[in-house]
Amino acid sequence: VLEGAVRGPYVETKLEEELLKRLEAAVEEAHRGVGRVILLRGAKGVGKSTAAAAALYKLLKRGGVAVAEFDLGAVVDETRTRQFLSEAMRRVPVLYLDPSRLEFYSSHALARPPIAQAVRNLVKLVELAKRHGAVALVVLSEDQIETIARPKEQKEGEEEREKVEKVLPFDADE
Repeated sequence: VLEGAVRGPYVETKLEEELLKRLEAAVEEAHRGVGRVILLRGAKGVGKSTAAAAALYKLLKRGGVAVAEFDLGAVVDETRTRQFLSEAMRRVPVLYLDPSRLEFYSSHALARPPIAQAVRNLVKLVELAKRHGAVALVVLSEDQIETIARPKEQKEGEEEREKVEKVLPFDADE
């Protein structure tokens, strides 16, 4: 709940509507055992996090999915993640990663994880989703993509970019 942040009624956006359609399609594929990754990208402040939160809320409300949220900077506990994936039972697991979700805008500091850790987490979550027939929703701003895809540390950066490109091609249309 964003107390005081929103004045007036909430208005559904085209972005939210399109994202919900893509999530529903990904969930249908996941029911057939095919893991999917959805990358929601765009400039800062255009409503990506809000659209993702609203679409996930609607998806959860309809039932049939279980959502686990992940932090780009925290080490992914693979054992707990696998447990979540297996315990989702008849529901489709959705792995949700949004490093700039709504709470970010109420604080003035962005904790920037080391690039290598961020890339390891991103790659691990996407691979887990694909391997376990789950859905991964990744929300990144263009500057976050630029940092991950073209980090300043050139030697390490090229290796990290290659790892990410294998699981999440940033230049793809979808």
